[in-house]
Formats: sequence, structure tokens, C-alpha cells
Amino acid sequence: MPVISIIVPVYRVEPYLRRCIDSVLSQSFTDFELILIDDGSPDNCPVICDEYAAADPRVRVIHQKNQGLSAARNAALDDIQARNASSWLTFIDSDDWVHPQMLELLHDAVLRHGTKIAICAHQKANGHVTFEQYPQSNAVLWDAEEYYVTHNLNATIACAKLYHASCFDQLRFPIGKVHEDEYTTYKILFHHKDIAVTDLPLYVYYSNPQSITTSGNKLKWLHALSAFEEQLDFFKRTNAQKAYSYRIANYYIELVLFPKQLSFSNPEERDAKRTLANRRKSIRAQMNSTEKRIAYQ
Repeated sequence: MPVISIIVPVYRVEPYLRRCIDSVLSQSFTDFELILIDDGSPDNCPVICDEYAAADPRVRVIHQKNQGLSAARNAALDDIQARNASSWLTFIDSDDWVHPQMLELLHDAVLRHGTKIAICAHQKANGHVTFEQYPQSNAVLWDAEEYYVTHNLNATIACAKLYHASCFDQLRFPIGKVHEDEYTTYKILFHHKDIAVTDLPLYVYYSNPQSITTSGNKLKWLHALSAFEEQLDFFKRTNAQKAYSYRIANYYIELVLFPKQLSFSNPEERDAKRTLANRRKSIRAQMNSTEKRIAYQ
């Protein structure tokens, strides 16, 4: 069985899919399998996936009806566990691409530091990127809570990480949520506490204007607010005070800023404004309570 399973959900990314797959197949670390989950893509993506699978035995394709990103990732996780396929896994979005040494350096980081998770930096691009060759990993150990507070975006996204397969023994991505990473990744980091982190930009994030997080109904962003509340509850239960203080302050800011993007003329958005106003009052009360408790201590 391969050492690493690479999970790539595929949906409506025909212009970018080959770039993503080629970056994986060009990895300096070669003991991997690439799982392409065709999530009912209506374009030529299913054919492209099958072409790569026919040409390279490391490529495995799962075709399914369209169910969304979480369901696609979960299908791959279920497949890996059913086959006991690999010890490590990573996620790549199909319009992104990766440095040719990403697997090598992240795998070296987890082995060197004895962790279950390694994280790399990412860079944004809308076209070609020239990659620098790195002689070795410069990963260092971080405490999960400190990393969450100081590098929240990198800590939250599911991609740009190498996970031990056991991290997902009891965990799956929530179905029907747009901001699925906000519900999931932090739980893994805080469970294992120590993580290996490199600041090398090994993952390239493509700013795709057609992606589900940058287009469509603005109210889909409300999914992230529910995730923030789950995080607050988690941090409170686990006594992660720094993370709790960070999240509640940023959550309040989002509750102030996001309603300004909504219109009173749209009934659905008008109702959302009222809901967010109530949430804002509740979070403000929690913040006041937290501040009083810290002052008393």
C-alpha cells in the first residue's frame, strides 16, 4: 500500500484540473496514491480523471452523483479506511496546485518531529508560479493553540497539511456546509496538540472567482458563523482560553461587518440582519462576562 493518499475532489474545474493533477504526479516523493473524486461534474472532468487513471496506476477515480465538497472528501476517507490504504493523507483542491517537494518535506517533518500533523505555508496565485528548490524541511514544533491564534487561516483550511490517517478515524466533514473546514480542522489540531510547521510556501491557492466560496448567495457565508459558535463551545469545554478569546473577538467583528453587505430590500437578507443583530448582542454579553471573569482572576 502507498504511504500517502492524496484526496482531490473534482467539480467544474476543467480549465485547472490537469495543472493540479500534473503537480501531484511530479512529486519528488513518489510512494502515493491520488484519489480523484468526480462529484458528478457536468463538464469534461470525469473523462480527464479516467484518462489519468488509465495512464498512471497511482491514480484512483471515484465517480459519484453531485453531493458537494464535504461528501466528496468523505467518500475518499471512507474508501481509504475500507482498504486500509495508507498511513498518511492530504487534501488538495482541484483548482489549486502544489510544489513538487510538498509531500517529501511534509512527510520528513512528521517523521523528524514525531507528530501526526504537518502544515506548510501557502501562496495565492492566478497563474504560473516559479518554484524554488529546497534542500530540506525547516519545520519546527508548534503548540496547536498558539498556532491557531497566530496563524488562524493556515490552521483552519484542510489543505496544505499532511495528516496521519488515524486523525479521521472518527471525524468527517459536515454535509451541506460551505465553510466545512471551519467545522473540522481545528478539532484535529487541538486533539494532537503538537504540530510540525514549515513556513515554506508549498501549496498554491488559486483565487478562482467561480469557486463556491467566492460566488453565489452571500447568505451561504452564514454557515461559517455557526462554525464559529461550535468552536467557541469546543474551546470553552476544553479550557483553551487563548483560542476562545481570539475566536469570540473575531466572531463579534464578523457579526458587525457582515450585515453591512446585506440589503433590507431582500426579505431573506433582511431576516438575516435581524438574526445577526441578536447573535451580536449574545456574543457581546459573553465577551463582557469573559472580561469580568479574567479581571476577577
